[in-house]
Amino acid sequence: MSNELSAGAATDWPAGPGGRALAALWTGGIIDQGHAAHDEGGFVWWPGAQAQRIGVTPELPLEGLHVSRIVVETDVCHAPPDTSAARTRVHLLNRHASLSALTTDASGGLVLAASLLAHERNAGWTQRILAPLLALQAAEACAMASALADVGAAPATSAHPAAGACEVSQAELVAFARHVLARSTAPALDARIFEDIAATLRESGLAAKADERGLDVDLPFAGETALVQLLGPMPHPALGSGVLCVVVLPVLALRHPLASEGPEALLTRLNAQARSRRFHAESLPALGGWAPDPASGHPALAAFVPAALAADEVLTDLAMAQLARALLLARCFDENAGDAQALARALETAI
Repeated sequence: MSNELSAGAATDWPAGPGGRALAALWTGGIIDQGHAAHDEGGFVWWPGAQAQRIGVTPELPLEGLHVSRIVVETDVCHAPPDTSAARTRVHLLNRHASLSALTTDASGGLVLAASLLAHERNAGWTQRILAPLLALQAAEACAMASALADVGAAPATSAHPAAGACEVSQAELVAFARHVLARSTAPALDARIFEDIAATLRESGLAAKADERGLDVDLPFAGETALVQLLGPMPHPALGSGVLCVVVLPVLALRHPLASEGPEALLTRLNAQARSRRFHAESLPALGGWAPDPASGHPALAAFVPAALAADEVLTDLAMAQLARALLLARCFDENAGDAQALARALETAI
């Protein structure tokens, strides 16, 4: 994203559903425009001590739709020390993030990032999820900066070029996130949604089962079996009750050309997808963070939807998107079994 900023109201939004979603966000009463500036393809603002950037790619015509990717990212800390304690803390934070991934930027620093695909068919869903995503990310980035400072990483604080620093506490950012979530409060979770999703997946030939605690789906993955789960209601250490979506990939059981890099490097590649601005006809939102599964050590993608946002359509769309991400990754390993460079390139675009 360009570093050329201009203060004041932004009026020149990119064309298409993605640009309209950003325009609605800008004028929706959530953004403090006094601590914001128009940027190429979007804007940057300071909800607190760390900058948050929201940008949309130019739209492309794909299968009769006008498609673009919206990327949301918030600065967290400068490059952390290369220590076991720092790596463990990053994994723990990704395991408990909501809709974003803690990942590395070009300078080696850590940012919290997520992205959405915007087109005519999902315009309502995109606008519904965008503001909560932004608010949750802002609150989590502040908390993560504090948690990473404990293992030697310096927080990536900055200030608006004209208005200066935004003096907002962690408690105020949490209150801001709760306020934004309250604007789209979902009805109480009905466990029947899990069976509805399972029935749809069984019609597609997948092994899916559901009960009152959630949904389990077994997914073929390069000769092994991946697991996709929806679990809820579940407690979260910072976000209260909600629904957890988990994807566990059996990568450690596979022989693949990037195995010599080790699990840490693969997790880095997977979390980097959250900042990718690429998209194609099969592209998906990048929601949630990758970390080692506590039980198996396999790469696991976790996304947490707070109860206020856990409407049926949000959970259904999230489950389908995460399942499709697993299928795209399975194809990467199937089709690039002997070529490390080809597999690396495939992982970059498997989103």
